[in-house]
Amino acid sequence: MNVWIAASDGRTSIVEKLLQENYQRNGNIKDPNGYTPVHAAAAYGHIELLRKLCQEYGGDINVKDSDGDTPLHHCEDVHTAKVIVEELDGDISLQNEEGKTALQSAEEDAEFPELIQYLRVKSGISADEDSLGIDANQWAQFKDNIRYTM
Repeated sequence: MNVWIAASDGRTSIVEKLLQENYQRNGNIKDPNGYTPVHAAAAYGHIELLRKLCQEYGGDINVKDSDGDTPLHHCEDVHTAKVIVEELDGDISLQNEEGKTALQSAEEDAEFPELIQYLRVKSGISADEDSLGIDANQWAQFKDNIRYTM
C-alpha cells in the first residue's frame, strides 16, 4: 500500500508510518500526477487525517496537482470544505489549469449542491447567480434568444 491509497482510505496510522519511514515526514509528497496525501484526505472527507497532514506533516492545503487542482477542488462535501477554508486557510480563489476555481468546478459537475452553496456564500455570490455572475433573469433572457438547428 502506498501513502496516497492509505490517505484515500483514511488509514491514519499507515499514512504516518509511511511518511515517517519513506517520505521524510513530507505531507506534500506527490505521485506522478502531482496528487498528494492532502488531496486524497480532502477528496474522501478524512478530516482528522487532513488536519494531521497539514498541522504535523507540513501539508500545504493549497498545494496543486498536475491539473492545478487544489484539495478544495477535490472536495465533495461541505463539512470538509469548511475545515479547508475556515480552519486550514484554504484559498477559494485559486484556479486550476483550466482557469476554474473550486466553485466553478463544482458547479460544472453539479453533484454536490450543499458544497456549491457554501462556496458561493464564501465567494460572495448570491444564491440566484452562478460563479460567473450571471443571474437567473439574465440566463432566462439569454436562453430565450438562442436558436440552433440540427
